[in-house]
Amino acid sequence: MKADKVQKVSNQMGQIKRYCEQKGIKLTPLREEILLIMYQFGQIITAYEILRQLREARPNAEPPTVYRVLEYFQGTSVIHRIASKNAYLCCINPDELHRGQLLLCDICDEANEVFNSGLIQAVTDCSSRYGFQFRDGLMEIHGVCAKCSDGAMA
Repeated sequence: MKADKVQKVSNQMGQIKRYCEQKGIKLTPLREEILLIMYQFGQIITAYEILRQLREARPNAEPPTVYRVLEYFQGTSVIHRIASKNAYLCCINPDELHRGQLLLCDICDEANEVFNSGLIQAVTDCSSRYGFQFRDGLMEIHGVCAKCSDGAMA
């Protein structure tokens, strides 16, 4: 891994450890390993990709182990589950209310977590007009990222 990526992952792990300590979220060695795998991967990742990498250090690791950790972290807002891709992503700001959006590239699987209050308000207004109760949570918005759009245009 390149030095700048190592530093970025180190910074991310430091931030998430401080967050977990402040919120009383228990970081066991296994939970920490799984977060490290996710931060090192640096993009959306499936549970089975996490398991594959985890087995390098823990050869006897099984799928339920990974799923339990992922479920735990979802409940603490440390990670997001991307339902449409059956994958996971580390949250960029777990302290924030999770009513943002994930911009998901259907070509390269890049994911960007953003927050547009105008979009949230529009969805809330539209929902109430139809008697629908909009739940808190991330909206998944599929499309093509700038890098892939530029490549497709060339």
